[in-house]
Amino acid sequence: LPSGSQRDLLASQDIKSLLNIPLMRGGACIGFVGFDSVRTPHTYSRDEQMLLHVYAEMLVNVLDRQDAGKILRESEEKHHSLFSLVRLMSDTMPDMLWAKDLDKRYIFANTAVCKHLLNAKDTSEPIGKTDMFFALRERASHPDDPTWHTFGELCADSDTLTLNNMKEMQFDEYGTVKGTFLYLDVHKAPLLDNEGNLIGVVGSARDITARRRAEKRIDQQLAENELLIKEVHHRIRNNISSIASLLTMQSRSVTDPAAIAILQDAIARVSTMRVLYEKLLNSADHVAASVKPFVEGLVSTAAALFPD
Repeated sequence: LPSGSQRDLLASQDIKSLLNIPLMRGGACIGFVGFDSVRTPHTYSRDEQMLLHVYAEMLVNVLDRQDAGKILRESEEKHHSLFSLVRLMSDTMPDMLWAKDLDKRYIFANTAVCKHLLNAKDTSEPIGKTDMFFALRERASHPDDPTWHTFGELCADSDTLTLNNMKEMQFDEYGTVKGTFLYLDVHKAPLLDNEGNLIGVVGSARDITARRRAEKRIDQQLAENELLIKEVHHRIRNNISSIASLLTMQSRSVTDPAAIAILQDAIARVSTMRVLYEKLLNSADHVAASVKPFVEGLVSTAAALFPD
């Protein structure tokens, strides 16, 4: 036993001999483990000392495992909470969101893509399956209707293109889903792990069917309006030319100088209208126009009409 007050304390407990080994963890002492003899004094052998050292190390390892397990559980809980948040956010968004492995099998799919494209029963059904699985299932459900599911048939293999180019890419993908035409604005990018290794592709899609239909209607209306405007322009030019021709013919059939002067003035006015109309018609800006080209045209017309 040690000398001094510690010896008296141990003796009061009938301890005759004591062997203590510190529990060292991370360079710090966190406690002790030991043997004591309460009957007779005992000199501990080297084997007994080694046994106690091994036991101390085992206790420290157990504590390390407990802490590691706690950290792992906390990490798992954190990741589970984060995944639940991502799942909730992705399932409430109207856009389609998914991820695939290098074999083009789904590893993640949100509610929108399951409902509006794959016709999957839930978000877990696509996992491990490809687009073709769901396409064939849809076609098999309506064998007498070849237009029931045609989505992607006329589109390029955007997964392969994205993986080959190793960059974010945009695609227009379309076709019928459950008998209804669907047009998607698709964005895809390579999927990399934490070490930068390529493991798949991620994608998102927005249903722009209504927008495309509206754009098509607008284009049709613009084309119709352009055709109508061209016809109106053609008729206006014809009418101006007809008026000028009639006035010219009339001026040639009269001999009264006053009447001829009046007709020539009318011809000049009509010619001025024609010049102004042609300039405005061919102008790139129909809101504002320079006066210079109009004046130059008027002077040229006047010089042609009144050479003297």
